[in-house]
Amino acid sequence: MLFRHCICAALALAGCASLAGAQQAAAPFTLIGSGTATFLVFVRGAQVGTEQVAVTRTAEGWSILSTGRIGAPLDITARRMEVRYTADWRAVDFTIDATLRNQLQAIHTTFDGTSAKNDITIAGVLTTKTDAIEAGTLVLPNALFAPYEALAAKLRTATPGQTFPVYILPQASLSLKVVDSVTEQIQTSARLIAARRTHVTISTPNLPLVYVGQANAEIPDDLHGKGALIQRGGSFFWEKIGRAARAGAGWIYDGVIQMQNSKFKMQNAKCKCKCKKRF
Repeated sequence: MLFRHCICAALALAGCASLAGAQQAAAPFTLIGSGTATFLVFVRGAQVGTEQVAVTRTAEGWSILSTGRIGAPLDITARRMEVRYTADWRAVDFTIDATLRNQLQAIHTTFDGTSAKNDITIAGVLTTKTDAIEAGTLVLPNALFAPYEALAAKLRTATPGQTFPVYILPQASLSLKVVDSVTEQIQTSARLIAARRTHVTISTPNLPLVYVGQANAEIPDDLHGKGALIQRGGSFFWEKIGRAARAGAGWIYDGVIQMQNSKFKMQNAKCKCKCKKRF
């Protein structure tokens, strides 16, 4: 049984700094089946890649399978990615075999209630990382759009104020809150599509925020497990995103900053930054 969703997202690509490895690129394979969809990936209005996605209902639950390639500034080839859920969308495991900027990497993650065990292979060396997660967490790894099919399935019947725990594999747990939803129609060259657009906010309560200035050069700070607050100006923002990602930032914040007494603060003493998910 095949199950399809339409995902509309506005995301900033920031490079998958946590996934790296050896030196030979692997080509993506081709998914075959009537339920396979092709996603076109755009950055700043220009197409930079494609991703083939298949969502299948199995006897054990759900399987989301994808393959694809995304060019600069991300430059990633995902030969094969699969995330499996139970019938009620509880994560079972996640596997990816990919190449980032000509470096091989692989991750296999298993989920057991409130823990996620990541086996990460880098340059043939295996390391293990275990994170605490909430029960029922949705898996949203860096670099690929296919896993958002699980979120789309949950949002079909979500109500304003409802929250969902998410795990940015293999980095941090976050909370996603539904604001509102509207129905709309999208006209393509082939047909009229009835769609539902949902506005959500993302909370990062346990992720410290580090101010890195304009980030017009490589960032010397270790930003693993942290968010980067970047001041505007000096260079293109996608260049700033790449520098923050290489420093290990899990999330990138683009905010209007007022400088006072060599310190920074957000307008009106509140965070009005645009939270951009790092890929």
